[in-house]
Amino acid sequence: MSTLKMRLISGLMLASIGIIAGGVATAGEIKQDMKVMNKNMKAAMSSNSIEEISGYVRALKNAAWEASNLNFDGSAAEQNTYREGLTKLQNQFGDVDRAINNRDLEGAKNALDKLRQTQKEYHNK
Repeated sequence: MSTLKMRLISGLMLASIGIIAGGVATAGEIKQDMKVMNKNMKAAMSSNSIEEISGYVRALKNAAWEASNLNFDGSAAEQNTYREGLTKLQNQFGDVDRAINNRDLEGAKNALDKLRQTQKEYHNK
């Protein structure tokens, strides 16, 4: 096999490893998304207007989406629990969005409180 072919194959193998390794998140990356989620959750719960809460909810949803796109090297059971919790959160955002669209600040906060309970439940798991 020629040197050029060997280098090409080696390069492709290294690129593949880089892509695979790049898809696995560190605990620090996941922890950072969770911190952003908690910060925005607290700010949203302290909001005094629909406009204010809307911005925090957008940031909260973005952090949850980012976290849901991360993979980590935990056991299969841990990974399933992680995915299950984030899926549950994504589904609960619908209630928050409906309340915001109806300009119901209290309803949005109540929906966020349920979302926070789900966060706690899965964080403990």
